[in-house]
Amino acid sequence: MSHAATLEVKPSGGSPYTNIQPALNAASVGDTIVVDPGHYIENLVVNKDLTLVSASPGIPVVVDGGHAGSVLICNANVTDATSITHFEFLNGRSWNGAGALVLSSDPVFVDCSFYENTADNNGGGVWSSGDPTFIHCVMYSNTAQNEGGGLYATQGGVEVIESRFELNTSAFGGGAVVDDGHLEIAQSNLFDNSSTWGGGGVSANHNSTLKLHGTLFDDNRSSNGGSLYSVQSVCDVNNCTFSNGDASNWGGHLIGYKSELSFENSSFESGHADLRGGMMHLVDCKYNGLENSFLNGDSPGGAMFWAERTIMDIDTSLFEGSTSMGEPLEINGRAIYMANCNMTAADTEFRSLETNEPKAKSLIMQYLSSADYTSCTFDSCRVQPGLSIGGLSFASASIVRNQNSTSSMVMCQVTHNNAGASGDIIASYNGAGHYFYIEDSELKYNGPFASSSRKLWKRRNAVVRGYGIKKVELKDNIFCSNTIPHWRGYIKNLGGNVRSKSCP
Repeated sequence: MSHAATLEVKPSGGSPYTNIQPALNAASVGDTIVVDPGHYIENLVVNKDLTLVSASPGIPVVVDGGHAGSVLICNANVTDATSITHFEFLNGRSWNGAGALVLSSDPVFVDCSFYENTADNNGGGVWSSGDPTFIHCVMYSNTAQNEGGGLYATQGGVEVIESRFELNTSAFGGGAVVDDGHLEIAQSNLFDNSSTWGGGGVSANHNSTLKLHGTLFDDNRSSNGGSLYSVQSVCDVNNCTFSNGDASNWGGHLIGYKSELSFENSSFESGHADLRGGMMHLVDCKYNGLENSFLNGDSPGGAMFWAERTIMDIDTSLFEGSTSMGEPLEINGRAIYMANCNMTAADTEFRSLETNEPKAKSLIMQYLSSADYTSCTFDSCRVQPGLSIGGLSFASASIVRNQNSTSSMVMCQVTHNNAGASGDIIASYNGAGHYFYIEDSELKYNGPFASSSRKLWKRRNAVVRGYGIKKVELKDNIFCSNTIPHWRGYIKNLGGNVRSKSCP
């Protein structure tokens, strides 16, 4: 019966091995190779299960690939019985996996760093088709010409725990890419990563599964999806924070296309998109959100989110503090835009959504959609009056605009909102077969954007207005302390509505 041996690598002498690869070649399965800290210019290949560790805990072994290929290759017969601890891999240059090329293998990396590696295709830091695990690792300042500046995962399942991705760049997925595979990132940080086309932080593509838990995204950027980019994939996100995401086109934090997206107990902060979707841009998706917050979105259209042909289930969430400027078009949905969508929102707050853009038409736009709000709050939202002619404004700007959609508000609070001149707090523009139903809600302290001295503005505004024959239905609501008419236009009063100049 053979016993595992310990081999030592000592560049200063005192051991048969002064370089790492000869020790790897000599080792048997299960052996341990202890390497003195130092700077080794090598390109390593691991073909068997073993332990590779620095001789000084906390002091890494630096392996420099010399721009002559992958710094480390783990071949297919390597399992999770292989561990590599306190190593740094740098200056790799290869087609895929410049820092490490993990070929259908499952090594465990602990306290390792991959930095300043360049892949001419995918995986600047690491390329994997296996099931490796990374614990307390760093992927820093790596570059991939195509996908996955820090990490590219395909076919297998990669697990990343308490690690950091920073200053990695690529065309897609500056920090990491999962393509037709599984990637799980937990308790980790993604800082200042960037991509040219999609997913500054992480990109999930082509039937992939991405799981994010307890992870922070900050200052990531791309043309689309500053923090996260998902195409035909499933994303499960829990207890994560997304801050300062930036997109030069769409989706300051998130682009979703034909994906299933589940977000729980996560926060989105300071998302910016030059065109649409300051926080999120969703097309043909299923979105399930529970106990999330969206703070300070910024975009000309859909500063919080822009959604098309998407099913959304939003529960116990907060949308607060949006700005929307720019683009000389009468854009609807400056804060939230939905077209051909089905949305349900429960116990959710919409607060301090605002635009000062004179040509804005609405803050929340529901077009050819179904939007049902239960126990929701709309508070302190403001839309700027439009262009002025002779000192008067004639734009019809509203907080919520329901157009050719069937929507409802039940047990909601609509308070302290201000609409532009000739606009309304809630406006419904519906054709045949569509309506807006409001029941058991309180609509109070709403008024025009401008001073109360502008009587003409007050005459043109309303808390609720129906455009179309009996296309707004009201039942058992309380209207009080509004400085504009409680309702006007085509309204079907189903009874039980209370109107008062002042609230009790």
